[in-house]
Amino acid sequence: EMIDRFGLLPQQIKNLFAITALKLRCQIIGIKKLDLDSKGGRILFRATPDIDPMTIIKMIQSAPKTYALDGQDKLKLRQDLPEPAQRLAMAERLLQMLGKPR
Repeated sequence: EMIDRFGLLPQQIKNLFAITALKLRCQIIGIKKLDLDSKGGRILFRATPDIDPMTIIKMIQSAPKTYALDGQDKLKLRQDLPEPAQRLAMAERLLQMLGKPR
């Protein structure tokens, strides 16, 4: 409907929609904050997230140089993500991995 009314959307608007969709998914599964930058990022979980703890443990065991716990409510990610599109794709992959039903 937006395209019919305003024409093709600029990349900034597409990114805004993608980020908003990611934020909604984060709320559903219990992620308080998801920060990604060019060197990686951090996920901050709510007190009782709807995420299977074994999923996080398996992520860390399968890629210990990429994932690490930072306290009991944070997951660190170490990976080069220089482009915004790479960060959006990584956020999507993380939410897919973490959001799987128990």
